Amino acid sequence: MMFLVEYIGTGDDLLPIDEEVSRVEFVTKEELLKRILVKETREFLRSVLNSLTEPREES
Repeated sequence: MMFLVEYIGTGDDLLPIDEEVSRVEFVTKEELLKRILVKETREFLRSVLNSLTEPREES
């Protein structure tokens, strides 16, 4: 499962609270895509990230 969130803050308050998450960190979009090993997942994320940076059409 993946979630895309916008975090507003400094990051000082982000701490793992259970055994499922071992660390929390911020990475660039480029670094994220480098870390994704499954090609289909990487392509999906690339399309989502690209759509976020493109201007939206008015309806």
